Amino acid sequence: MRPHQAHRLHGRRPPGLAGTKISIADIDTPKTHPPRSAREARLGQAETLKMQPLLNAGPFTLTPIKRDVDR
Repeated sequence: MRPHQAHRLHGRRPPGLAGTKISIADIDTPKTHPPRSAREARLGQAETLKMQPLLNAGPFTLTPIKRDVDR
């Protein structure tokens, strides 16, 4: 995946990861799909806009971790 494509993945999974939930470990973020409230929807949109430049800044690696429960 080329880094500048990260913004196109919002709401979709990268090829080969269909149906896989992707989260950043140990960070509680506002939910966007579906948000639990209008406030959470606004916060989630703001956080999405903050993350896009970080993801587009250069290559990154997705590394799976085994965890029974999302903390």
